[in-house]
Amino acid sequence: ESLPRRLPVESKDEARDPPFSFPSLAITELLRRTQPAAGFAMEGINVPCGLVDVKGQLCSLCGLCSKMCLSRALGVERKNGKLQLLFHHAFCVACGECARICPDGALSVRRGLDSRLLQELELLAEALLAQCRVCGRDTVPAPVFQKIQKTLETSDLQLQDILNLCSACRSRYFLKQKITAT
Repeated sequence: ESLPRRLPVESKDEARDPPFSFPSLAITELLRRTQPAAGFAMEGINVPCGLVDVKGQLCSLCGLCSKMCLSRALGVERKNGKLQLLFHHAFCVACGECARICPDGALSVRRGLDSRLLQELELLAEALLAQCRVCGRDTVPAPVFQKIQKTLETSDLQLQDILNLCSACRSRYFLKQKITAT
């Protein structure tokens, strides 16, 4: 049986190995071989791995945390019209970068080990993707879309209409506006 996989990266530039080792992988292998019956958990400053928690519905699934995670313990994946934030406990080194970069203040990290989480991916957050009003393609996570609308607080129907477009349809919209104006 193989060790658990690291979460995927979004580009080849990010496909480098992290600049540190993973003591939690040794723990994972030890647990796999010894198979403790009830599992165990521990916390403290000397624990080599971390646990990531998401605070309620604060996460907008913007993906910044997964981009900053050098150990690739966090990842964002599209699945069935939804975006999922996944966590792989075996790779987390509790550096806290994900919590520091989160614009929503949705993440917290603590040093800890939970043997039940070492072999599988944990779903931390999930949201539907907004769809383009013209072509129906997935655009951004619905919470991000709602946050943009709330931040702009506009009654401008044209701007609201533009926000409901994917990048390809938005480009066509602006090209058509330019052609019409000339």
